[in-house]
Amino acid sequence: MVLPNPILTTTNITILPVCMGSDVAINFSGMVDGTYNLNYDLSGSNTLANQTATVIISGGNGSFTIPTAIVPNSGSTTIIFNSIQNATTSCQVALSNVNGTITIKVLAQIDATNIAVSSICIGSVATVVISNATNLPDGVYQFNYSIPTGTPATGNSGDVTITGGSGQFIISSSVFATIGSYTLTISGITTTTGCSNPTQNANISFTVVAPLSSGTFTGLTSVCPSIGVLDLAALLTGEITGGVWTDSALQVVTSPLNISNFAAGTYNYTYTVTNSCGTAFTPIQFTVLLNPQLIPLNISISSLCPGSNAIVNLTGMVDGTYTLNYNLTGSNVLANQSVVVTITASNGSFTIPMALIPNVGSTVISFTSIVNNASTCSNTLSNVTSNFTINPIPIVTGSSISAQATCPNFASLVTISGASSLTDGTYSITYQLTGANTSTTTILVNFTSGVATFTIPSTDLNNSGDTTITINQLISATTTCGITGNILSPTTFAVATLATPVLITDGNVFCDLPNPTIADLSANIVGTPNVLWYNAQTGGTTYSITDLLVDGTIYYVALVASSGCESARLPVKVSICTDVIIPDGFSPNNDGINDTFEIPNLSVLFPNFQLEIYNRYGNLVFNGDKNKANWGGTTTEGGLKLDNNLLPTGVYFYILNFNDGTRKAIQGSVYLNR
Repeated sequence: MVLPNPILTTTNITILPVCMGSDVAINFSGMVDGTYNLNYDLSGSNTLANQTATVIISGGNGSFTIPTAIVPNSGSTTIIFNSIQNATTSCQVALSNVNGTITIKVLAQIDATNIAVSSICIGSVATVVISNATNLPDGVYQFNYSIPTGTPATGNSGDVTITGGSGQFIISSSVFATIGSYTLTISGITTTTGCSNPTQNANISFTVVAPLSSGTFTGLTSVCPSIGVLDLAALLTGEITGGVWTDSALQVVTSPLNISNFAAGTYNYTYTVTNSCGTAFTPIQFTVLLNPQLIPLNISISSLCPGSNAIVNLTGMVDGTYTLNYNLTGSNVLANQSVVVTITASNGSFTIPMALIPNVGSTVISFTSIVNNASTCSNTLSNVTSNFTINPIPIVTGSSISAQATCPNFASLVTISGASSLTDGTYSITYQLTGANTSTTTILVNFTSGVATFTIPSTDLNNSGDTTITINQLISATTTCGITGNILSPTTFAVATLATPVLITDGNVFCDLPNPTIADLSANIVGTPNVLWYNAQTGGTTYSITDLLVDGTIYYVALVASSGCESARLPVKVSICTDVIIPDGFSPNNDGINDTFEIPNLSVLFPNFQLEIYNRYGNLVFNGDKNKANWGGTTTEGGLKLDNNLLPTGVYFYILNFNDGTRKAIQGSVYLNR
């Protein structure tokens, strides 16, 4: 007997959709009653191979269950039947294209990222917003929730329509009795159109806030920039936190503010708070006081002398009373000094006692802090310094003084020398005149390499006689440091009228000197003193020593003292001879004019000359040389002559021998006229 093969086709299979976490029922219909062993595979969302299930068909229907553990994933899973075997007859048939579709629907599910609850003002409902919930297919849902600190602590949302993963529900304001933080937990989701989820666990925290208060301004306050930072909230009372500060330009600022570099003035800020209760703002003000300032340009200290207080002058500052701290370094060292200074009309000063600065040299004062005593605003100072110098006392040890001799009403040049220890520069000296002239005078003099000169004016030297000069005081014009008392040994100089110059005999005659000059004329003044030659008895113009002398010109000479004063002028008529000029006659009649036969400059030019004179008869009547007087028309020789050896009027003849070894004798005639 041939038994029939078991039959299974796709049309015999029915599978209803299930939710995740549920077993899947595979239903069969239209089949021959019996017990069958089925071999199948799963593919798609869930994959499994070579599975076996036993199905009892009764009345044409039967089923078997696939446990949820085997099909945990949502989505579409295909069940593919590979073979069917009749468990009674053992007849088995391999199957082809016999399959069914298992649809496993996702559970309704959300997580914390899908829930949002904004902060609310106390007394307001809380709106729970659901968004981007991809595991909530469109439909109607109810959400069970818990709020541990709420009243009551649990609740249900009621029906919520979800479209495109979004929807919302509200929670009554009565649940939130107090302000503070609350946590909402979605503990279960129920739906009639999808898969409910009784074990949902998604939570979100939100805040229930008090009604808005931006606070009350406590009133205008003054602050010092030196405080560094200012907490703007300290100027409010009763404000809620979390607000925003803006300045007068509506720019957002962060409190605390760093006001270290704020200029003095009044500043305005506004505190604004915004939450579910609305928006509130409170304006505040504060005044930044002037931070006390001190810079090097404000400070000046003059140089000083040993034994003096240092005056520190402050200029260009804001009026007020300040406490200054400073250190001294350099030649004088001192730390942590404090002084109070009052500034009025932008100026003030204080004194560093001389006992604190005993040493000469450069000292640096460095200010470390300044405090405004009225506002208590302070400022730490850096690199605020000034230098001052304590100058040494001038030293003139080893120096001496000399003064020119001069004439009454003429100046005298004074020279101080040997002051090698004295620094080059300008000094104020006070000198005193005693003796024939008296005065006390203070003047400025310049010392270079220990030497200085100055002039005693002519107005202080009116009287003839010895005058003594004494230096009583010497002060440096640069440092103002000086010495007083008997500084240098006094010196005495003469004040006297100069005598008229004296010319040597024939000092005005120049016969043996070619091109004589003023210098040659000066050489003939007795004693060869310092002289000046003029072209007039008074006033006039001086000659240069190189000016050539002019024969017959009258020159006027005066002695000149080193002080510049002059004597009375001596007139000198210059006679210059370059050859012998023999006159052709003379008249010895004792009228004082041409009484002798005089050959000018003969003895000067030819000191060895010999002159012979003869009458017309050839008789020698005169024989002369430089040691004899000029021929006066007389003779001691024999021959024709009148009484008293006088020779008669007439022509006489001469022979002049020069006797210089060069020039020949000359002959000539001379007419004697009585």
